[in-house]
Amino acid sequence: MVQSLRFRAAGVLVLALLAPAAIAQSTFVQTVKQNFTSWDANNDGVLSPDEVDRLTVDPKVRGDAAAAVAVMKLAMRSKKDPVAQFTLAEVEHAADAPLVVEGDAPLPAAAKNRDTFQTRYARAARVIRTVKRDLFRDPTPDLDGFHQGRIGDCFFVSMVGEMVEHDSQSVKRMIRPEAGGYDVTFGNGQTVGVPALTDAEFALASTTGGEGIWLPVLEKAFGSVRMRSRAEDKQAQSMTDAIAGGGSIAMSIQYLSGHKAETLRLRGKAAPTPGEREELAARVKAKVIEAIKAGRLIGAGTDAAPGVPGITPNHAFAIFGIDAQAGVLHLWNPHGNTFKPKGPAGLEHGYPTKGGRFDMPLGDFVATFRGVTFETGEALANPEEAAHLPGRKPRTPTAKADAPKSPEQTTHK
Repeated sequence: MVQSLRFRAAGVLVLALLAPAAIAQSTFVQTVKQNFTSWDANNDGVLSPDEVDRLTVDPKVRGDAAAAVAVMKLAMRSKKDPVAQFTLAEVEHAADAPLVVEGDAPLPAAAKNRDTFQTRYARAARVIRTVKRDLFRDPTPDLDGFHQGRIGDCFFVSMVGEMVEHDSQSVKRMIRPEAGGYDVTFGNGQTVGVPALTDAEFALASTTGGEGIWLPVLEKAFGSVRMRSRAEDKQAQSMTDAIAGGGSIAMSIQYLSGHKAETLRLRGKAAPTPGEREELAARVKAKVIEAIKAGRLIGAGTDAAPGVPGITPNHAFAIFGIDAQAGVLHLWNPHGNTFKPKGPAGLEHGYPTKGGRFDMPLGDFVATFRGVTFETGEALANPEEAAHLPGRKPRTPTAKADAPKSPEQTTHK
């Protein structure tokens, strides 16, 4: 027994000594430098967006190399501080450089310093090592471990979450495994085939928290149908580029349900007055009750500055239900976040949140959110109708610079 324990102790010591190296086998800078020559397809000393795009969808790029590619893809997608290209010299200086991108869950001020190329690389490498690649690992998919990824597609994943919350089998009916990938059929009748996800795509995608890869598959399929609507010279190899810049809740509802969507606008350039809030709250209440009784999808979006702690700006949320008697909405943030107010729940301190779920009085809701979008009972005339929403044309040069966007035009990330 003593000898056995001695050997066990020695084994534990060896594992302890090896563990740090196993966890941090390489750095972002080391990995890019090791692969730079083979990744630089035209040997011009630069990794361009096109080269990184192709690497993102290359199944041969795996492990730590894929993690580094995913981070470069993030940096190039960023609208806050985009990186146009990577040279070896630029890679050398990137390790501890900040990298904050669209689609991130809000972080405490003190934590923002951790959003660097290196920390994102370490996170991506961990995702790639630990992801379970079964399509469904739970007979009843749920949202317990659901977290929006780094794509910036809250307008879509929020409505996927809404769909799953009310019908856990809905996603199973949408996805059918095929050789080397999947066929995904949307509610509007469109079916799209997508190849299996690459390691880099997993590092960028949303997650179900170990319950299967159905959510990343749906993101890739939705990106694929949206990419087809782009002009040929604007298309990319990475399908999720088409949904990475944000989009419309209404469009997502139409693709997922096959029904038209309508939006109730809650504010223009200014927040509603107390009188307007009361009227809007009554309208929202009536329409939410009607939609829930009919089993229809409901989404809501904030503007760039909601001003309420814990409420993500420029973001899409799902409305799961309502306590009609109390006048309280049950909402869900697809970030799956947790938030504890530093004071009484309300507009000043925010609302207790767990797994993205929180309750909000109707009056506070209409004072905070920009609009609510509802699935209607009217079927789309044809599958392509989902791609063409009213009000989504670019502004003309004669439009007033300060004119507020309609909710259909609002970009949610």
